[in-house]
Amino acid sequence: MTYRLYAAPDSANIVIQMILEELGLEHEVLWVNRAVQEHRKEPYLSLNPQGLIPVLLDEDTPIYETAAIALHLSDRAGKLAPQKAGSPERATFLQWLFWISNSYHSDLRTLFYSHRHVAACEGGAEDLTAAQLNLLEGTKERLCKHITMVEKQLSKSIDGPFLFGPKMTVADLYLGACSRWLMLYPAKFPSLPQTHPRFAPNRLPYHRRLLSALEALPSVHRALGSNNIKPPFFLDPTGPNVDASAVLGE
Repeated sequence: MTYRLYAAPDSANIVIQMILEELGLEHEVLWVNRAVQEHRKEPYLSLNPQGLIPVLLDEDTPIYETAAIALHLSDRAGKLAPQKAGSPERATFLQWLFWISNSYHSDLRTLFYSHRHVAACEGGAEDLTAAQLNLLEGTKERLCKHITMVEKQLSKSIDGPFLFGPKMTVADLYLGACSRWLMLYPAKFPSLPQTHPRFAPNRLPYHRRLLSALEALPSVHRALGSNNIKPPFFLDPTGPNVDASAVLGE
């Protein structure tokens, strides 16, 4: 069976592509043209009514939400996640996976697209209102707490670089993507650098250990390479070599 993944350069699909590559699952990437708002029109909206990327097609069943796709694939393969239902290890893994999705990734989206969260704001991400600035300050505080929380959890893994020790899970790949985006994309918006949290792996030794481990994976090189992204992917990231309208589009 071949999975089909709807994707855009350096969007949340990179999490799923890394997982597909690491699991060795056959897949086809279907590139969505964000420059012409293809994800905001039919037939894409019939797959994901939110118009967000990615969507995975498992045969004819569309699955969206990054964490849901990640969990589905790991469960189908029986890898990259604790598999024993009801076990403490499974509960802890699920806790972190959903936290990354619902808190960390969600706050990153608020940082990048704050204009979507403020009523009657017409200027877009570069025309920041007072309400947006207040929102961004609160988001900055939350993200700084998120970074501290992750660093503390990683410091507990004395026998390995990952969240839960020497064994990687889909949560680690998701964290790698979030770290990449936090380092890279606030600079796309001229008004954001002074408001986004300072994330520097050199000052976060356990983050650096995790990101270095991810950086070395052949699966990561294949996945991010297909997005026209060159290494280093996490420690000193650069954007994909594509037209800017294809990245961080509306």
